Amino acid sequence: MLTTSIKPMETPDTETKSTAQFFKLKSPLLAQGRLNNVVARTSLLQVVVKVYASGGENAMHKHPYEDHAFVILQGQAIFHIETDENVKVVNKNEGVMIPRGVSYWFLSSSPENLVMLRVGAAEKWPDDWRAFPDGRPFVDMPKENKKAECVELPGQFLRARFAATRISRPLIDLPCFMHSDRASGLI
Repeated sequence: MLTTSIKPMETPDTETKSTAQFFKLKSPLLAQGRLNNVVARTSLLQVVVKVYASGGENAMHKHPYEDHAFVILQGQAIFHIETDENVKVVNKNEGVMIPRGVSYWFLSSSPENLVMLRVGAAEKWPDDWRAFPDGRPFVDMPKENKKAECVELPGQFLRARFAATRISRPLIDLPCFMHSDRASGLI
């Protein structure tokens, strides 16, 4: 089965040579619940495909040691940042970057499954890697985390397809490697 939980990572032996990891985003779709498909990880970075059945949600929490980002591959999510009132709808092919220590929760808000790519980076992964806004450790508590049994839709999987956006010509003459920075609003 592809599913696994996001858990703190152990630091690998420093004598071990790093190598490239190739991965696929293919993940089962769900009739109920949610799943985490860890597709790649190192001691500093992890890449996870997260799948939520429509309506799946989690509790307000923060990651004290980890910066992370979500990119919506399918569906739509409503993110609540720091408070229940600070709301932002995130659609397919959009994302959110959440710095360490920022509290949030999200809700799957479309009839189809919410499928997100989650990329997180941290210098350390201690046991208290996730916490409630007041600092209490956030362990996988089914009631507080609104966890439901995971039920896969037989034979149905994410089929990620991405449409390219064509830019006829840059507004100013930049080296080719900088064009993507302009599109993202970084420059």
